[in-house]
Amino acid sequence: MFHYPVRRGRLVNPFAMPDLGRSLSVLLMSAEVQKISFAFGSVIVLPEGFRAVAEGLAAGDISVKLEPTRLEKEKSDAEYDADANAFSFRSNWVLTRPEGRGTAVHEASHAVADWRGRSTSIRSEEGAAYLAEALYHLNAGSEDHAEVPDVVLEVAHAVRAQPGHVSLSASQINGIRRAMMEEGYENGFYANDGF
Repeated sequence: MFHYPVRRGRLVNPFAMPDLGRSLSVLLMSAEVQKISFAFGSVIVLPEGFRAVAEGLAAGDISVKLEPTRLEKEKSDAEYDADANAFSFRSNWVLTRPEGRGTAVHEASHAVADWRGRSTSIRSEEGAAYLAEALYHLNAGSEDHAEVPDVVLEVAHAVRAQPGHVSLSASQINGIRRAMMEEGYENGFYANDGF
């Protein structure tokens, strides 16, 4: 007779869907993400920001939900909503694929900006998020799965070649901001109010 395992006094279903919040926290605390440290002008992406997001998930300050229909229409695996302090995923299995993990790191970068509680330029915040995604893929050895503009990948290689925290040059920032404009990102600001 088969017995389901019990963990912490609770019955564990071995066929249960993955816990997205816990899986996202594990991803954000991974060595591949904790190596990401750069300044994109006034947008600062540091390991402690990703740790703060993981802690926010654990404390319930940030929620995780499934929105397969809407995200399928938008052709997106995930998104972060700063107003709702919530991650949305297309499916329970997004974080099992390299592309999905890269997208989750991208969206977590928006959560880091929200944690800081300062409004940021849309093109700068998106550029920083794409750069974080590219750096994750380089650190994880999944560069072939990086879905970022070529200029972002070039800058990611340059950032990764330098030790410690890296401040991007004006030409690197402008190149990525230009790519964000070409990707269709508007001029304007994201209002981040903290979580």
